[in-house]
Amino acid sequence: LSSVVTDLGTLSEDNGTVTYDGVNQTVFSDAYYNLTAGGGSGTKTLGGDVTVAGNLKLDTDVTIVMDTHLLTVTNVTDIDGTLAVAGNTLTLDGTSDIDGTITISTGTVDANDTFDATNGTITFTDAGNLNLFSAVTDLGTLSDNFGTVTYDGVDQVVFSDIYYSLTAGGGSGTKTLGGNVTVANDLTIDPVVTIAMGANDLTVTGVTDIDGVLAVADNILTLDGASNIDGTITISTGTVDANGAFDATSGTITFSGSGNLTLASTVT
Repeated sequence: LSSVVTDLGTLSEDNGTVTYDGVNQTVFSDAYYNLTAGGGSGTKTLGGDVTVAGNLKLDTDVTIVMDTHLLTVTNVTDIDGTLAVAGNTLTLDGTSDIDGTITISTGTVDANDTFDATNGTITFTDAGNLNLFSAVTDLGTLSDNFGTVTYDGVDQVVFSDIYYSLTAGGGSGTKTLGGNVTVANDLTIDPVVTIAMGANDLTVTGVTDIDGVLAVADNILTLDGASNIDGTITISTGTVDANGAFDATSGTITFSGSGNLTLASTVT
């Protein structure tokens, strides 16, 4: 389809691929099987909510603008161009292969399967969210000035990177650091969720809010902002270096070895 689409009538959603290969087009609101944004250039703007029962593909130099609408993909999402998420939700239920760019304003990208942005870019332009439920191979070039990344699966590896805000969520399970992690803003650990640092360092610049468990082994946890501990910090032989106000009024600090807790500011 290279021009204006008025309506697609009753469209099959169990076979076939629909490709928008014009320059600047509106993608008709419908349930597609496979959907491709092609043509080598231009912007395809969603004209309403779109569901893709099969695979979604964005070709190089092509942009999909979601505008105020929802986009849901059941199988593989292959982004070589740009997918622009505004104040809406992009749901990726299958594998995501991001060699291009996802931009996120105030909306949410809900990735429920393997996420690989090895050669790609994740750009936050406001207080948006990237929720990761499954394995993360790479986050590519990730913004560290806006946005929140949430690991909301059960047992996951937190990819070694610099995050703006980072949340360990999902209501259960252990999130194990896959390398050193820096949080330029706030760290949140939800109730019944554990972050296990392993042999890696964790540094938080803003507020640290622990309602679950943060397990420090033989490594360094640096808390440069205020710490609100309503859950538990366990310390083996490593060090917790708390440089901001420290409040564990309703929490627990448990030493299981010759570890250290260093307090540089006010202790509530």
